[in-house]
Amino acid sequence: MNNLLEMKHVAVNFAAYGGTVQAVRDISFSIEEGQTVALVGESGCGKSITAKTIMGLVKKPGKVMEGSQIIFEGTDIAKYSSKEWKKFRGKECSMIFQDALVSLNPTKSIGKQIIENLKNHQKENKQEMWTKAVKMLAKVGIPDPETCMNKYPHELSGGMRQRVMIAMAMITKPELLIADEPTTALDVTIQAQILDLMDYLSNNLLMPTVALLSCILIGWVVKPQTIIDEVTIGGYKFGRKKLYIVMVKFIAPVLLAALLLQSLGVFSL
Repeated sequence: MNNLLEMKHVAVNFAAYGGTVQAVRDISFSIEEGQTVALVGESGCGKSITAKTIMGLVKKPGKVMEGSQIIFEGTDIAKYSSKEWKKFRGKECSMIFQDALVSLNPTKSIGKQIIENLKNHQKENKQEMWTKAVKMLAKVGIPDPETCMNKYPHELSGGMRQRVMIAMAMITKPELLIADEPTTALDVTIQAQILDLMDYLSNNLLMPTVALLSCILIGWVVKPQTIIDEVTIGGYKFGRKKLYIVMVKFIAPVLLAALLLQSLGVFSL
């Protein structure tokens, strides 16, 4: 199978008052068409910067270093101009950001924000775009999508806002979807629903996905079933069809996570 995306020796530095901060150091990985890959690591290890690098969103004082290659469908997009990046984002590659409440514009209705993204990449009349937006909201599990189109972000729950973010990212049918901790700040049951939703949409829309996951202080429990094909942890790659990941920082959270998984019936001790 052909590689859709190849990251080759990518490094990103930030100029700071006390010197240079190496946010990403020589990272390399590839994603095949139809494949799902997860980058797993603790907060501050560079997952989000890696995602923003793929999207061309690293701004000053950040800099993608010379020698870094980001090859998308055979083209090194690291050399793109601002105009080329604008065409690339949303159409070829979309991103779901961590906190939907922060990422969504509080002064615009949900419908306007989804249509705005669609308008940047497709030439259709207002009614056609409205209909597409409603259908996409329905696909991501929003009840009464017509009403939701006229609501504002603060009127929706955290899970609903995250579903809106997924709809915005997928409405242009990009070839690559990046999910930067898409279940942040959601409770465990909603996290499972969002992961199941992404799995369903990815399988049905035949889109590859980069799932960027992280651990938190009391343990990050991820229960993707078929959503992850390959996981990279500490430079080592692990691939399984059914994978349960518990990323923790201390021994106590390990026990807490194990008890939680046992209570959910994931496994028995």
